[in-house]
Amino acid sequence: MEKVLTDYRALFADSTPLENPRQSAIGTELQRGAAWQSALANNRVAAYCIGKTVTVTAPSGTQIPVTAPEGTKKQLLLGTSAFGTPYAGARSAWTTPAALQSALTPKPP
Repeated sequence: MEKVLTDYRALFADSTPLENPRQSAIGTELQRGAAWQSALANNRVAAYCIGKTVTVTAPSGTQIPVTAPEGTKKQLLLGTSAFGTPYAGARSAWTTPAALQSALTPKPP
């Protein structure tokens, strides 16, 4: 195992720590991924970009996987909030549109 960790550290920057999620978190990840794949396969996802604004729609309750530049904000009904969690110089999350919104529109810096 030490060789694997040494090789990993040699290949990746400090901003990409090795993650070791619990099995329950892995199960959640697999469920989200399956729901997302189903929505894609059934043509229930739409995405478009106007300028720097990306808009994504998916079936209600479907978590949307997003990786965005550092500094990206999540658009709320009133204002914005920090988007996702930092990893490897970007921010990522499984997320849904905010309350009373029908689409996800992250705001890049």
